[in-house]
Amino acid sequence: MSKRSAPPPNPYLGVVYPTDEYRVYAYVNTTGVKFLIMTEVERPVKEGDLLRTFEAMQSAYTDAVSNPFYNFGEKLTSQGFRTAMEKIACSAI
Repeated sequence: MSKRSAPPPNPYLGVVYPTDEYRVYAYVNTTGVKFLIMTEVERPVKEGDLLRTFEAMQSAYTDAVSNPFYNFGEKLTSQGFRTAMEKIACSAI
């Protein structure tokens, strides 16, 4: 009889802070890093689009912290990360 480990928790938290004008969505990776997306209520978004955007953000973050010269826990100042996040933000939702 083999033991099965529990599936990892879903990193997508959905809407965490709704207001009359905005919705804030959250995603928390396994190391506790939080990603947020804020959208206007008048512009509804599809959950699939949000998930793809969060996954792209997670991928950019993973690439940045995989740099051997990055010390985990320090402020992430990588220009490559900044550029990747700007590109994601401009093309997202």
